[in-house]
Amino acid sequence: MIRFSGLSALLLFIGPALAHGGEWVLVEQSEPRIVIHAPGENEWAGRRLAQRLQTWTGATVAVHVDEQPPDVPNGLVVVGTPSSNAIAGELLAGDAQVAELGAEGYLLRTSRWHDRDVLLLSGQTLAGVHHAVSELVSWKLRLEPGQASIPQPLDEWDRPRLGYRIVWTWDGHCNWSPTFDETMALYVNGNPALGSMAVPYTPDGFQSHMTRAIDYLSDHKLNGLIVWGFLRDDHGGVEMGREISRYARQNNVRILPGVCSQGGYGGFIFSSSNIYNLDVWTAQHPELRATNAQGEFVDGMLNPLRPENQQWLRDGTEWLFTELPDIGGINLENGDFFSCHCEECLAARALPENDPNCFWDMQVTQTPILEVA
Repeated sequence: MIRFSGLSALLLFIGPALAHGGEWVLVEQSEPRIVIHAPGENEWAGRRLAQRLQTWTGATVAVHVDEQPPDVPNGLVVVGTPSSNAIAGELLAGDAQVAELGAEGYLLRTSRWHDRDVLLLSGQTLAGVHHAVSELVSWKLRLEPGQASIPQPLDEWDRPRLGYRIVWTWDGHCNWSPTFDETMALYVNGNPALGSMAVPYTPDGFQSHMTRAIDYLSDHKLNGLIVWGFLRDDHGGVEMGREISRYARQNNVRILPGVCSQGGYGGFIFSSSNIYNLDVWTAQHPELRATNAQGEFVDGMLNPLRPENQQWLRDGTEWLFTELPDIGGINLENGDFFSCHCEECLAARALPENDPNCFWDMQVTQTPILEVA
């Protein structure tokens, strides 16, 4: 037996092992050593991995999306479930671990397939596949200038314990500046002592910051983003909302727009012309507004019992989910602590089965939205 002591012994023993036997090299000198095989529904998970590698190493990694695997001698990254990627199906055939992954569990494994070194990024579902990519890019990559590698052998699986991992934000406060200078430039009034950091209400500002937020959430297995003010004319309206929610869904993040059923936050959209904006609707139909304790109409407030308002709530919900087919739901609220004081609403609120306060108004205006959603 040969014994070593001191730091030189540690370098002699560990250094060569890590350089030759302990690492699986993905990129070297900004040149890819791998091809990503991500067929069908797995394409965007594969492209996310390729994009991160390009950002961090400068390498342009090929993403192969056809069902047939690419004919490469070595260095294949296999992205997909056993049912959506044939190679994953072969490698995981009879593996009892797969059944334990559940709806969002992931599996990372270095292996051999047809005499080739492969890195498997898998799960039972597409969400699990995305989480495998997220685990790789956030925690397993070893990065140096122009180089990326992973530890080898690698055999890890896990699954989130919380089904809903959601971040809440406003459109104007979703600030994801990558540099100090950009952060400081976004202070309202240009002075941290006088304002807060706010994203400008422009299409470019909204798109860039929302995209950065989605990238971060996706890379860290956070699966939902509540956005109040998600639809606003100033930053692109419905078209921009459609584009952002599509990008989020491709990256395994559900956008949940904020929707207000009564008295605030624009209703379904911040717009000066859209019929599903609360202020626009009540301005066009002033007789459908709620009344206060003095019997006066209140702008932007609905009389909950008017059938026209009930239908408007249903139509607005149908419109929202139709216009934004890639959203994952909504965050539903209503304006705080207001009750309609018309005779019909007072009588309904006084019934024994109903709450005598503003919660009755909340129930009556939110129920049609919930049913349609």
